[in-house]
Amino acid sequence: MPTPQRKRAQTSKLPPSELIRRPDLPHQNETEYGPNLSRRDIVTKAYISKVLINNANFSDIAAARVCFDSVHLSHVQLSGTDFEGLDLTDVRLETCDVSNATWHKSSLDRVELVGCRGQGVQINEATLRHVLIEDCNLSYAQFRATRFENVKFVNCNLRGADLSQADLRGVAFGGCELREAEFSYSKLGGADFRKSTLDNIRVSGESLRGAIVEPMQAAYLAKIMGLDVRWEND
Repeated sequence: MPTPQRKRAQTSKLPPSELIRRPDLPHQNETEYGPNLSRRDIVTKAYISKVLINNANFSDIAAARVCFDSVHLSHVQLSGTDFEGLDLTDVRLETCDVSNATWHKSSLDRVELVGCRGQGVQINEATLRHVLIEDCNLSYAQFRATRFENVKFVNCNLRGADLSQADLRGVAFGGCELREAEFSYSKLGGADFRKSTLDNIRVSGESLRGAIVEPMQAAYLAKIMGLDVRWEND
């Protein structure tokens, strides 16, 4: 009797950025105290779960190890907040303001940021997993030494952003403004820069190893690394 053959496990050929798991958000009937949430509730080690928060102002609050779990924030002011060790799990931030916030050593897992302002936000030494960032202004944001897993930026302004020493392997930058962005000592293998603007970025040839770019981008990157690129008839 022939030995039955084992079926080979199917592995997805999609890039990591296309395998992003969406946040598990609360429904209206599951929420607890969202409408009554106040600034006094945002304290060190606060745990905020299953909440819909609209039009709230939490700007300039300082608290460590705050956790938002299954939370939908819409039109919320978070500018200037200092949330070291922030934990965002199953969270959507929609049309929120996180500009000049400091979220060092934070963890973002299954998070979406859509239409947010984030100029100068600092998310250094953090971990981002299954994160979609779309239509956001993140000019001069800092993501130094941050680890990205299954992350996608879509139509974002990242001009002058600092992504040095970051692990950006497999990250997709779709239609993003990356002029003058800093990628020194970053890991960019499999990172997709097609359709994004790369003028005057700071990066080394070693960091670019394995990155995905368009032919015209490749010619430009070769020039900024000191190569003399010429067309056949030049």
